[in-house]
This record gives sequence, C-alpha cells and structure tokens, in this order.
Amino acid sequence: MKRAEPGSLVTIIVVIVSASSSIVLRSYNPKIEMRLFILYNLQLEIINFLYKNLRKQSVMCNQSTFHQVKMTMTEYQAKSNNSLSFDVTKDDKLIGKLSYKSWFKFNAVIEITNNSNYQVEPKGFWGTTIELKDGEKVLLKFKMNWNGEIVVQTYFNDFEKGYIFKHRGVFKESFILIDQEGIELLVMKPHLRWNKMNYEYQITTSDTFETFSNKEVLLMTSLHCANYYMSIMTTIVAGA
Repeated sequence: MKRAEPGSLVTIIVVIVSASSSIVLRSYNPKIEMRLFILYNLQLEIINFLYKNLRKQSVMCNQSTFHQVKMTMTEYQAKSNNSLSFDVTKDDKLIGKLSYKSWFKFNAVIEITNNSNYQVEPKGFWGTTIELKDGEKVLLKFKMNWNGEIVVQTYFNDFEKGYIFKHRGVFKESFILIDQEGIELLVMKPHLRWNKMNYEYQITTSDTFETFSNKEVLLMTSLHCANYYMSIMTTIVAGA
C-alpha cells in the first residue's frame, strides 16, 4: 500500500468536512436523528485524529530537515603557531595562513594554499579602515562602527557586496558573519590559550558560505576581523 503523504491527509480532512457539512442533524424521526448525531461526532473524532497525525508528521519532517542542515556544516580550526601567525585548517589540511608583522599594527599577509597572497593594510589618517589588496587592487575592506560591529565590503569580480562581522555573548562569546539579509554565514568561537597568551578559534560555516568562490579569502579576513576586535577592545579596557 502506498504511504499517505502529509498533503494527502489534508485532502482527506477536506473531503470529510465537506461531507459532514451536508449532513442534516434535524429529522422528524428520532431514531434517524440519533444516528446522524452519532455519525457526525464520529466524523469529528476522525478529523481530530487525522489533524493530530498531520501535525506530528510535519514536526518530524521539520526536525529531519533541521538535523540534515546541521550535519552539513563545515568545521575549520585557526591555531596560532606563535604570537604573530595563525594557521587555518580543515580536517588537518592547511587552508591558509594569516601572518602579522607586529601586534602594534594591523598590517598582515594572507596566504592561501593555492599560492595566492594578499596584503592587509590600514588606510586613512587614523588607520581605522583596513584594506585587503591583491597587488594594487582592493578586493575587500572593513571598518568598525560605533556600536562595535565590523562592516565588511567585498569587491570580488568587480561586484560589491556587504557583510557584518560582530561579537555576541559574554560567558560563551563568539563572532558571527552575516550577509545583508541577516543570514548567518559563519560562527567563530575563540579559545584563550594561557600557555601561549593568545586566542585560537573554532570556525563553523554554513552551506551558503561554502558555495562562495572566494570563501577562503573571506574566511581568513574574518579571522583578521576577530583579532582586530580583540585588539581594539583590549586597548579600550587598558585605557579605561
């Protein structure tokens, strides 16, 4: 027997409701009236039973879909070899490297395993805007807003697109990258290594993020944004 789909249950309910609506509960014959009353209540019980099962199947389908999405999330790790460099790996395979020239400056070099190198340089009088360049071409830039959110603008393939990188949480803090529609693309969870006195990160990306042609560059830039945020907040606390 073919298994009924949730949609077919809706059809059954509609048919029963339509049939029940045509039943006349009043009759001059008491025996017929009682039978009609019993039949009507039986139909109501059937409708209620089908409706409960329809809702149960819908919940199970939604939970199944949720778990499938959760299982397909991609995991990365960002570990610091020393105080000035981070290696980003996936399944123990090197994806890229972020290297700083000094902790007192935000200048850095991003190396992707496909032999692509990018320069990260502060711009402006106060150096509050950070640019990522391929040679002399600006591919990406970011800047922190007054509310602590980092606005990221990309110019890949001469197409401009915006993102927000922001901090959330206190005791279980993390960073997230969202697009202009507010869809979460990436989550970074920092872990302080006291023996090295620096941070390492566990990074989780969505399926949408994994479809980006320049995902490695955006991933490495997000790591830079997290370090940038940590540095700015440490400076503010130290100066308070």
